[in-house]
Amino acid sequence: MKLIEPIIRIYKIFIYINSQFYTSQ
Repeated sequence: MKLIEPIIRIYKIFIYINSQFYTSQ
């Protein structure tokens, strides 16, 4: 079970959304 890959993917997406959100503020 390679559970780390999806976690990293979700984490990167989360970071991307956060950066987009903070930039728009």
